[in-house]
Amino acid sequence: MSHNSENDAVVTDKDAAVVGEMLAAARRKDWDRVAELLDPEVVWSLPGNSRISGDAVGPEAVVERAQAIDAAQLTTDPQHLHIGSRSIVATIHNTAEQPLPLDEWLALVFTVRSGRITTIDTHLTDVPMLERFYAATA
Repeated sequence: MSHNSENDAVVTDKDAAVVGEMLAAARRKDWDRVAELLDPEVVWSLPGNSRISGDAVGPEAVVERAQAIDAAQLTTDPQHLHIGSRSIVATIHNTAEQPLPLDEWLALVFTVRSGRITTIDTHLTDVPMLERFYAATA
């Protein structure tokens, strides 16, 4: 286990609640609520996209990407929510096709600071799903 400190980069139960609320709001398609939970300078990095990765995208772009996940028929209900020492990982499976191969998933890695989500790092493991995700964001 990591050492606990007063550094707000360490995940708390309150941080996990913020992420849970964001995912729940996305599931309800309550995009205004999703935006409220985001830092104004929030970063959402996409794999292999250096132009976006590490740049502040703002709440509007995050909402657009959350809508794209919805459009790509990926559930916004996480099958796994892992609370680490410095980040929270939500694993979201592809629900568009059955049966579901175990390697088709999207992991969203959240960092929370001062009660707002500051970064969302996207990890995709399945190429067809990656293509559908990018097609939906185009």
